[in-house]
Amino acid sequence: PSLYNSHVEIRSRQDLFLQISRKHL
Repeated sequence: PSLYNSHVEIRSRQDLFLQISRKHL
């Protein structure tokens, strides 16, 4: 479960980063 949670956290962070970069573009 711990590994899964960390993976989900990283995934959500990547999505957030993508959204921010798209907004900048």
